[in-house]
Amino acid sequence: MLYFDTARLGRMSPRACRASIDFARLSFEHGSTLYSDDFLRFGSQCLSDSQLGCYPGLDDWQGPEQLRQRLSSLAKLPIGLQTIFASRSANLMKLAAKFLFRRCRRVMITDLTWPAYENILLNEMHRSGCSVHKVAVRSRLLRGEVSAAELLDHLGNEFTGYNCDGLFLPLVDNLGIRLPVSEITHHLRNLAELRFCIVDGAQAFENVPLELEADYCDFMIAGCHKWLCAHTPMGVGFLGRRSSQQSLSEALSRWLHSGAVDDPLIVFSNELVTGRVNPFGETAPILPMLTANAAAVDAIARDRNAAKDTRQAVQAVVLEAGWEVVSPQLVFESQIILIRQRITTCVKNLRRRLLENSVAATVYDDGLVRLAIPFSDFPEFARRQLHSALVAVV
Repeated sequence: MLYFDTARLGRMSPRACRASIDFARLSFEHGSTLYSDDFLRFGSQCLSDSQLGCYPGLDDWQGPEQLRQRLSSLAKLPIGLQTIFASRSANLMKLAAKFLFRRCRRVMITDLTWPAYENILLNEMHRSGCSVHKVAVRSRLLRGEVSAAELLDHLGNEFTGYNCDGLFLPLVDNLGIRLPVSEITHHLRNLAELRFCIVDGAQAFENVPLELEADYCDFMIAGCHKWLCAHTPMGVGFLGRRSSQQSLSEALSRWLHSGAVDDPLIVFSNELVTGRVNPFGETAPILPMLTANAAAVDAIARDRNAAKDTRQAVQAVVLEAGWEVVSPQLVFESQIILIRQRITTCVKNLRRRLLENSVAATVYDDGLVRLAIPFSDFPEFARRQLHSALVAVV
């Protein structure tokens, strides 16, 4: 199977798979005592030698603080800035929306926004009495009708023209359009006051550089089940600017103390780090932290140099098979390629037909196929297999 569906659910990394299996075995054989054990707080060194021998997939776990450091390292988050875990990325989005509308009167978004996240923003907007200004850019970007400089000018004019002071943008949208968000935010700050910026990094984390070292966004939302290949969903929030770090940390602490944060993993991971336990806390999912940690170890060792070559090789095969590449121009591209058949055919069963030819991909109603290119080489047998599959389904 050629797996090009990472933008939806990444193929589980080897270490994440081993961690998942051995955690299941440990839970089965030792029961709920695991949750009161020092293992979760301090890591595998708290297991006995015999247990370590029985569950080698847990060797990588050194506690939540080590997990924070590994994810922060992958994100190139500057030292001292906070990383938050959540059981669902949507809960981090709710938290981010609270931050946003407590600081901003009018927030600019685009039509690249993931619909579920847009709904969360709109719900918080109605509660706050603020407003949202939505800018259409997707169709022009996909048609290659706008350059990076023109995009900056357009968004700058919309931001100032509608008196916006907040911003929410995806770094990479679900169709693979990569926005120059760092340049956009710096451009907007030169034009007007940008009080708070949230970036959706769900399709960006371990797909493209996050550039958090550029100090451009206050809060970034990411996840572990796509490009990180942890497979088990876990949300990750990066506090990306030193100027807002203290106020966000204080607000989060207040909400944790008051019970306003409705996510058991945010609460539980904070307890593990601080040692302050809420005796009536909700049971939190443990496995996502273990698989995210193991996948992060795999990702740190990953060779990213072959990514561009793999993308070009896949694109060449697509063209040879008679398909059209409809991805945006080079400056906006990511590890996601959009392709479409040149000859109009019935697309109702297109995904199933691709699967029958051992290719996993995301298919849209208009015959658009999304190929999420993994960070690995693309050997000759894989090229032949993809070519055969694309020819067979036409």
